[in-house]
Amino acid sequence: MKKIIVFLLVCAISIFGLLGCKNGNKSGGESSKSSQTTSESASHGEIPSNAVTITTEEDLNAIRNDLTATYYLASDITLTSTFATIGDYENPFNGTFNGNGYTISNMNITSSVLSVDGSSLGYFAGMFACLTGTVENVTFKNFTVTIDASAIASTDYLQIIENASSTETPITDLDVHAGLVANNKGFIDNVNASVNISVKPENSIARVRAGAISGKNSHKITNCVASGSVASETTDGYSRVGGIAGYANTSNKIYSCVSSVNVSVKT
Repeated sequence: MKKIIVFLLVCAISIFGLLGCKNGNKSGGESSKSSQTTSESASHGEIPSNAVTITTEEDLNAIRNDLTATYYLASDITLTSTFATIGDYENPFNGTFNGNGYTISNMNITSSVLSVDGSSLGYFAGMFACLTGTVENVTFKNFTVTIDASAIASTDYLQIIENASSTETPITDLDVHAGLVANNKGFIDNVNASVNISVKPENSIARVRAGAISGKNSHKITNCVASGSVASETTDGYSRVGGIAGYANTSNKIYSCVSSVNVSVKT
């Protein structure tokens, strides 16, 4: 009799657990695809006839010549030199970048991208400064962003601040955005990234937004996996740092993502 009772209890628990998982998947929202969250990007698929094929480091750099096209990786790429951030806040990447299951290794970001928004001066460092299109199905290994005082000084930020000082809206804040995508207003899906992001601007007006996938997220990040480290240190401003996104506003949606990123903040 005891054996029968135990058997019935095990069956009841198992059925309850299955129902719970099923209902849990629905809670992810319209973009929830937890079964597709993997540690690697999807397998290689057929490349559309209208897509621009990317096989070399030079091809990657050529993306900046057309920010509205559809791009597909057709091989793994290992970069041999630093990679300048593509686009800017006023000219975001509005196309599609599909990794097609391939891997980009050793992307070391350099950036001089600045944008004025009222009393704030934005600095953007990532593969894309601002995304309004799509980045999907790609793995990044050893993706690196290093922002220090010299990186900030190498830009035109002092000249911009000086020019604004004589206007009705002087610059009071330097907003630093750092991540695979510095500022996401588009769709990032099925991206695997191992990152090393360090933001230490040593600037009294700096405000940091740093994340492995996106520094600031205003739209959707789904089915992404992040590892590595994200570190921030500011002298007087604030730091918003995260394993997926550093800062997320009220319209952001993050579904089915996994992060084992080591986050370090000093302010």
